[in-house]
Amino acid sequence: MNNKPYGSQSMVAPLQRVLVRRPDAAVGNADPQHWHYTASIHLASAQAEHDAFVALLNNAGCEVAYHDIPLPDHADSQFTHDPSLVCDRGAIILKMGKPLRQGEEEAQAAQKSQQAEAQRMAKDQADAQNAVAAQAAS
Repeated sequence: MNNKPYGSQSMVAPLQRVLVRRPDAAVGNADPQHWHYTASIHLASAQAEHDAFVALLNNAGCEVAYHDIPLPDHADSQFTHDPSLVCDRGAIILKMGKPLRQGEEEAQAAQKSQQAEAQRMAKDQADAQNAVAAQAAS
């Protein structure tokens, strides 16, 4: 596992960690005309495709993190790549240009902060356990 909560300078290097959002009722209930979709989205099919995609990521050794902060009026929020630019030192939260997508930024920033804090706490706990084990061994 990578020690950083997130970070990348490549769009082609093997994924180590990825943030996904499972299609939810906002997608299934989305008005295609309002959201500029070509047709209605069949939620069960979208979820099955998403689950298969996540399984492929897991099988490839990628750590999958879920963005699960509720966004009931944001059908496009399943596209987690759009609201931020990820770099080696963290994420730059962008302002969504499509008015229908505004508000996703804050939710994604909160999700990334929660995940980064959880990862820092896990690392601190592992470091403490290693220190205790090293002290016991000496």
